[in-house]
Amino acid sequence: MDRYYPFQLDPLDYRFNELEPVLDLQTVLLHYSGCQQNCAPRLNAALEGWPRYQDWSLCRLLANAGRLPPALREPVQRYGGKLLGHQLYFSSMTPPVGQQPDEELAAAIRDSFGSMEGLRQRFAQAGGALPGVGWVWLVTGRRGQLRVTATRDDETPLPQGLAPVLCCDRWEHAYFLQYKGQADRYQEAWWQLVDWKAAGERYRQREDILQAMAGQSTRRAYG
Repeated sequence: MDRYYPFQLDPLDYRFNELEPVLDLQTVLLHYSGCQQNCAPRLNAALEGWPRYQDWSLCRLLANAGRLPPALREPVQRYGGKLLGHQLYFSSMTPPVGQQPDEELAAAIRDSFGSMEGLRQRFAQAGGALPGVGWVWLVTGRRGQLRVTATRDDETPLPQGLAPVLCCDRWEHAYFLQYKGQADRYQEAWWQLVDWKAAGERYRQREDILQAMAGQSTRRAYG
């Protein structure tokens, strides 16, 4: 998930039609193609005149956006936030094959939410309470405790010192063609696509991403 300048959106690990019937081909194709054309190129253009920050990882830029020069801060938050969210969203999904969390992540889910159903209910509450568009995230800190948070527009949980494990895109372009205005129905169906193997890997790599956010590591976490 963490990347360096010049940025690009990673290719998908599945074909555009392989998330059906949960997400149809047209929805995935338009969503991915639109992000590919807008997020990374605009973030790269914003950083072009700032060589001092070109060796900062995407996670470090977002976690420390408040400290950036004002002329750079807004495009990093806007386009960098979009890029990070989409990078995680697309890499958090896999064709619906009935995956389950691994032992370590399953234990953390039980400790934090009581059960998988408890996690899903908390996600539903956070998404339903989100004013307008944004993202719903499963995040963790250094101690491995999980929590659910929702962010508006292009905001991410990184400035709060939290490492993402999963996220669900609540912007209308993620679901409108297929689900129309039924965002909650889309989010509930999205669970069928969650790539729990990828989520478990991110959970185990939380220390790497937290170090990357602080600029304390050159390792490209969440590769």
